[in-house]
Amino acid sequence: MGGQIELTERKVARGEFVHAITTWVSVPPEVAFDYVADIRRHGEWAENPMTVEMLDPPPVHMGTRYRAAGHQGGRDWPSDLVVTDFDRPTQFAFTATGGPISATKDHLHRHEFQFSAERGGTRLMVRRANPISNRAVRLFAPMITRWALLLRLRTIENLRQRLEGLGPRGLYEALPTFVDGRGISQAAAPCGGVAANARRSPAHRQYGRSCPSR
Repeated sequence: MGGQIELTERKVARGEFVHAITTWVSVPPEVAFDYVADIRRHGEWAENPMTVEMLDPPPVHMGTRYRAAGHQGGRDWPSDLVVTDFDRPTQFAFTATGGPISATKDHLHRHEFQFSAERGGTRLMVRRANPISNRAVRLFAPMITRWALLLRLRTIENLRQRLEGLGPRGLYEALPTFVDGRGISQAAAPCGGVAANARRSPAHRQYGRSCPSR
């Protein structure tokens, strides 16, 4: 069913807990991939406010680094991000070092996205793996996993709505520009890569900077 959010994987194993959520959107895989692969725009659909700074020059490729900070639970959580998979338009992934759930050098947070053509649109799978990095996390793992799952379901619904707003050709105010199909060369959006619809969102009005009217 179009637009349905489905939990397709939920487990705790090998020192981490994993959730995979799938949905369908009406835009082509290339459009969905281009939007998701611009990590600087993840704040447009994140459930909590966040900022992202690109540390390496474009285009985006495996190994591209970012510095992010998410606001959650009354404080900012800094994190270093690294792109670990970039295969347009089917797979994109990155790791993160920080957040309310701590990580270690050997057990990072993993964010994986898979895009497949289906019924004229895209079947999107988002998989998150979080480390069980210390005794406190292990002790409260059942409660933490339930909380994380609810948050991720809302986040994927936000992403689904954002992707639907792109339209079939990506005629949004800020789709990235690609170079030779290999990576993002620059965000075309005005005002720091935030599109017009994002400026109208409650989260951006509350935490984002204002864009000049045109």
